[in-house]
Amino acid sequence: MWEDFRVSGYSSPAYDKENKNKHQVNPTRRLPANVSFKCLFSNMKHITIILAIFILGCHPFEKVKECGTSNNSVNKNLDEKGKLDSLFLDSSLKKALSISKQNCSKDRFDFSFENKSDTGKLINLDILRSIQVDILLGYLFNPSHKHLLIRRNTSWGEYLNLYLLTNDSLVPVLTREQLSMTYVDDTIFDADGDGQKDFLVHWYPSSGCCLRDKYNVYLSLANQGTFSTDYEFINPTFSPKEKLIRGIEYGHPGEAGLYKLKWNGHKIDTIEFIYHDSKLKGTYLKTKKQFSKVGIPLKSIPYEYRKIKNLDWFMNKE
Repeated sequence: MWEDFRVSGYSSPAYDKENKNKHQVNPTRRLPANVSFKCLFSNMKHITIILAIFILGCHPFEKVKECGTSNNSVNKNLDEKGKLDSLFLDSSLKKALSISKQNCSKDRFDFSFENKSDTGKLINLDILRSIQVDILLGYLFNPSHKHLLIRRNTSWGEYLNLYLLTNDSLVPVLTREQLSMTYVDDTIFDADGDGQKDFLVHWYPSSGCCLRDKYNVYLSLANQGTFSTDYEFINPTFSPKEKLIRGIEYGHPGEAGLYKLKWNGHKIDTIEFIYHDSKLKGTYLKTKKQFSKVGIPLKSIPYEYRKIKNLDWFMNKE
């Protein structure tokens, strides 16, 4: 391409006449003395125009903004899409709340529906078209308080809203948003062994090298119908009767340690960690501090750990 530009730029009638049978010129040759600089500059102007067309993708004398969609236009569409998605999410929640209020007198009410929208087609925007909505109402956590759980599932996220029913009113007590690609499920059970059921969100981070099964635990506050801030655990196994959480730390197989934690009211006490002993293969080290190299040598894993989930990861048996 560059050679073609040089040929057209360096050609002149006098030179062509002298080289009738030559259609290409060696770009390294010196310009003949009789080449007109006026002609050269004229041809260079044409080269500039061609380069402008190549770079800009449109006629060089047209305004750039006419060659395609401007950034302002793209941003405007994105803003419009965001507003419509937000409005559709809100309308789905309002519809779910309206249905729930009509069934508040029931001891238990389960219902699911799909909320659809054609707004995106009307304005030619790829916006949220459908939301799956699940409603669960009843004495979900204890026999003294009635709660309403609403799940809204979209292509990109899971929206969880939990309400307390008081005097025929719905009071928001918990809200959580989780990316769809990381959300596994949510569940209700007594995680800390205090006799009241708690709310847990199970998810799995989208990036990472190692086992990373996560739970966020919202503890029920006694006789209030409300919840604590969340506690996050990685690769846990809950033992409510013992008020314990045993699990596996984040790390490569054979390197990640085991941990044991204990509920102390709404606090968590660290009990111990167990690691592979790097000094003697096939043995272990029980420590009070994370990553410590000082502790009690063990010839085998204590029996209490043998039932935790994904133990093979710790044992390096992928």
